[in-house]
Amino acid sequence: MEKRELSLKKKVLFTIIVCVGFVGLLEVVGSLYYHLVFSKEKRDSVEAAIGLKHSEDYHVLRYIPHPYFNYVGNPDYRFPDGTRPHNSRGFRRPEWAAKKAGAVRIAALGGSTTYGMYSRDGKDVWPALLETELRKRWGEDIEVLNLGLPAYTANEVIGVAAMLVPELKPDIVVIHVGANDAFAACYPDEGGPDNTTFRFSWKYEPIPGFLRFWMRQSRLARVLGYRYIASRGFFTGDMNSAMQYRRYPIEEAKRFAGKATGKYFRRNIGVLLALVREAGAVPVLFTHPLSPKWEYPRPEYYRVVVGAHRRNNDIIREVGALRGVRVVDLYQRMRDAAYFTDAIHESDVGMKVKVGLIAPVLNKVITEIKAKK
Repeated sequence: MEKRELSLKKKVLFTIIVCVGFVGLLEVVGSLYYHLVFSKEKRDSVEAAIGLKHSEDYHVLRYIPHPYFNYVGNPDYRFPDGTRPHNSRGFRRPEWAAKKAGAVRIAALGGSTTYGMYSRDGKDVWPALLETELRKRWGEDIEVLNLGLPAYTANEVIGVAAMLVPELKPDIVVIHVGANDAFAACYPDEGGPDNTTFRFSWKYEPIPGFLRFWMRQSRLARVLGYRYIASRGFFTGDMNSAMQYRRYPIEEAKRFAGKATGKYFRRNIGVLLALVREAGAVPVLFTHPLSPKWEYPRPEYYRVVVGAHRRNNDIIREVGALRGVRVVDLYQRMRDAAYFTDAIHESDVGMKVKVGLIAPVLNKVITEIKAKK
């Protein structure tokens, strides 16, 4: 009897040792993956989200909810090096001062390609580069304000145009949308007249206590939990995962896209032009460039989205011609893959090329504006 009990204890002990060893091995693998595969910025974001970094040194939420624009940049957010990307209104710095007498103010509306998805301070993004280029001819009286935010569609931009553009009193408003809107084609009724079958209002919630505790203790848990906390808005970098419905299966997405005509996008472009003109500014439209490598992407889902992207560019050209608005056709004129870091975001070279295409058109508009003053 004693031998049997001893044998049972040995088996239990052996099982425990094996389980502990297996968990330890998984933790080692997870730790290696965490340090070798996750970027430093990604690790910093996770550690800030679970409370390993002091909130006064690092603010995890890059974006915060907004009652009308869905979200804006968090004015308190800063990168680990202390860089603050946003002004007190939640858009790219610097702060917006009162417009100077005699100055020509330009407001740039758009999504991540206007905001500068991969830029810390926005100084190497086309609105800032455009300001520098235009000042070579016109001097310090030219000001370009960056009102772009990642993942913004024409729907969010309409709110910005309605509420902020009149306050800022720009002379020119450039409108750079269409890429994010293309995804709506893969949803019921192209996202619906009010975009509610495509997106929903984002509301930040804190990470559950048990998950935060587990991720604090284990690097494996941080690897496994990363996608979960990103997809539920517990920290935000890519807003798509925080407030956009999950993709439909490809066959359903193709069926929705097959019926899509771009009717709401066309309407929204018209609304934006009306709002800009009502504010006393001159609107200028941009088509949205696309890397040639992404013209015919291998994933079928993205082939559908790219088709809607090209259709949206057609709509921009058509509405511009119909409403007598200048259109800078970036899509047709930026046809080199070296101009892009991915499908739509420009490289440093692409940013310079983009400014080189935009500046001559705006110089003409500025000349006309100054002639009237």
